[in-house]
Amino acid sequence: MKYFILFLLIFSYSLTKSQNTNLPYNTFLFSDLEEDINCRFLNVHNSLKPIEPNYLNSKINSDSIFFLFGRDSLILNRLKHKKLWKKLRTEDLVIGKAKNFIIQANIIVDFEAGKDLVTDSILSTNSRGIIVKGKIGKRFYFQTLAVENQAFVADFISQYIKSNQVMPGLARIRGFNQTGYDYSYSNSYINYVPADNFSIQFGHGKNFIGNGYRSLLLSDYSAAYPFLKFLFQNKRIQYMYMMNSFQEISAIDTREIVFNRNHGSFSYLNIIVNKYLQVGLFEGTVWKTSGVGYNNKFKPNYFNPLIFYKTVNYSLNDSNNVLVGFNIQIIPQKNIQLYGQLVVDDYSFKNDFNQNKTGYQAGIKIFKPFNIKKLFLMCEYNRINPYTYSHDVIRQNYTHFNMPLAHPAGANLQELVIKINYKFKDFGIELSYNNINQGKDSTGINFGGNLFNYSDNYESSNFLQGLKTTTKYYSATLSYLINPAINCRLFVSVIKRTNNYYSVEKNSNLIYFGIRTNIFNNSLDYI
Repeated sequence: MKYFILFLLIFSYSLTKSQNTNLPYNTFLFSDLEEDINCRFLNVHNSLKPIEPNYLNSKINSDSIFFLFGRDSLILNRLKHKKLWKKLRTEDLVIGKAKNFIIQANIIVDFEAGKDLVTDSILSTNSRGIIVKGKIGKRFYFQTLAVENQAFVADFISQYIKSNQVMPGLARIRGFNQTGYDYSYSNSYINYVPADNFSIQFGHGKNFIGNGYRSLLLSDYSAAYPFLKFLFQNKRIQYMYMMNSFQEISAIDTREIVFNRNHGSFSYLNIIVNKYLQVGLFEGTVWKTSGVGYNNKFKPNYFNPLIFYKTVNYSLNDSNNVLVGFNIQIIPQKNIQLYGQLVVDDYSFKNDFNQNKTGYQAGIKIFKPFNIKKLFLMCEYNRINPYTYSHDVIRQNYTHFNMPLAHPAGANLQELVIKINYKFKDFGIELSYNNINQGKDSTGINFGGNLFNYSDNYESSNFLQGLKTTTKYYSATLSYLINPAINCRLFVSVIKRTNNYYSVEKNSNLIYFGIRTNIFNNSLDYI
């Protein structure tokens, strides 16, 4: 506890800057910010998301990148009903201002209709919600989001829901009209900024560490969770310490549902070596804090913010699940970014490195290829050895709401990801290809892909052991931007999925169209 108090005293000083609500983390939107950072060689810590704009380089105008400040200005000068047009095309629905107080509110919608051309089943999503954000005084910022949903989904998504008892990436579900699902979710936080280079954020949401499409350290594919985050940053160093509460779902759609709780703590140190190179060091720990006869029982070192302190404890026979990792970003040219990650779970010095629970990532991003503005290309490879993220105490596996906290497909896999994005004025095109090869469990036999199973024989395991499964996912989306304040878009999507599980092939050909508020990631290309 004394280290924790010292940590607060060191960094709590000075005054705050103005705008500090989190920037939305959506990979399609985020590529524009990365292009601006990359092509101008700006020293920006951008591996920890969501990003607080207060910490961005002063040369970056995040409002113009994310919210298209000044959009439609020529048209507005010629219109009579300017206020109505602004509400539709450029502004928040509700804006309230008073002395030392600002509030902005918008409606969230996701109305989709579609069809699976293979099974001839009708698909739909009906989501309604609200997002409110604002500022109180000079030091407090807040945001809250709540969404209610009903959906009829494709067969492969329904199978995932039945196996994991959750809507992927979102929430616990209830049955709806025999074949549909009803679910709701919320994200909220309060951000206190006592200093220009220090913030304290408490809320219920998601976090992401890395520069890739996936993260092998901490991703945003699970459901939202309670967290308390401390963040310090200057021009060269960024340090984050976060404490979390996780849950395991043991039943579905019952008023007597039992939630088993555990907790986590995460440390991340990012260093900008120069304008070409950034390196990050990571430590994550999942703690069993509840059990028979006790509830929410914390050890003192849970509150220690020093990175690698828990790793040392683990080497002294601590029973918690400890991961360490490494993140790197290299900018060899202004339009190219190389990135990668390494994760090591419960490393033992007694074993050869390849026999431990490890994973790595390697990727490349290309901005403005062929000198075409707003064109973005990405290629990424991920590999995770069997049993990584799992633990002999099942309650201490690296999951929340029955979903992995790192790679959404679990472990014992290799994956190739290719992404192409292009924006022209209000139009956007997204093309993607995912190929996941994984060794699945057999009945009663654990081969290391399912994080809720464990084996002490991981030291002698073979990569991709088990029932060979190959999933290929192709998607193409054409969208039209209605309002950038909440990234509200009209869209049409075509998806082709092929799954070969132990020589049994299943196909899905989907087509969707609708209107969607897209302010966070919710891709299903890992199922």
